[in-house]
Amino acid sequence: MNSFKIIVIAVSIAFSFVIGISQSQADFEIEEMYPSYGGYYDYSGFLYNTAYVKTSEPYLVVDWYIKEKDAEEYEYGGYSTGDNEKTEASFSPYSTDYPGSPFGIAYTIKAVAYSLYDEDEKKHHSDTDSYDVTVYTPLITDSYFGGHNTAAEMEVWVDVGWNGMTAEIVVGGYVKNWELDKTITYGFNGMYRVGRLTKILEQLDEIYIPGDDPGSVFISAELPGFENGVPSTAWMGRTASHTLGNRVPGHKYFVEAQVTMTAHRTNDRRKRQDEVQVEERQLLPALRD
Repeated sequence: MNSFKIIVIAVSIAFSFVIGISQSQADFEIEEMYPSYGGYYDYSGFLYNTAYVKTSEPYLVVDWYIKEKDAEEYEYGGYSTGDNEKTEASFSPYSTDYPGSPFGIAYTIKAVAYSLYDEDEKKHHSDTDSYDVTVYTPLITDSYFGGHNTAAEMEVWVDVGWNGMTAEIVVGGYVKNWELDKTITYGFNGMYRVGRLTKILEQLDEIYIPGDDPGSVFISAELPGFENGVPSTAWMGRTASHTLGNRVPGHKYFVEAQVTMTAHRTNDRRKRQDEVQVEERQLLPALRD
């Protein structure tokens, strides 16, 4: 009689163990997916990002995929093996394969995690998760912090680049007047354009103005002096873009911009002014003939 009880208990334990595994694996899921450095935005120019996942149970394998957010198809990025005991996995795409742009290019990173082999149901369970990260190119900046002709603090920036066949342009700057009770006159001049180069000598061939944009922004205004412990401040900037209708094989295309800011005391001659300038140019490689 006692032997029968022992056998029944053993079978019951074994059955409960099998059921427990089946139910546990049936509930297998990715509990968390997140990027390195807490970053869903990257300003380094390329996708410097590591994706992490945590699973509810030890996983067999995690497959990784990546694509531009608006693309239809994912690219296979690789896999992480779980060795039947790991619940955490990570993936770092090759950064230079995924560039950014001035306005930002969004990429989707996807993980597909598979559970250990389920003997009861004769299959693996899986779960999927993903997130987006937007990659920007860094601003090129230059600054001036006064001490020559004025006590003006000035900073200007520019960022140009290509997102496929679209040229993207960012120009901007700010000026602060630290002069006590003295007005300054500042000038902001941003110029930008998109164009095509000749095949052989790579000289200027054609110029395209972005849409109806004049290709420039000019501001000149006065800025009051330092008052109540706070400098008077003015900000300025513009963004523009131009999408090529087509590309002629053998020609390179360019996008370029230059920003200049000046400041002088309003009652002084313009020759006694401070100036800061920055520029950038990016080429779109030629298609083969």
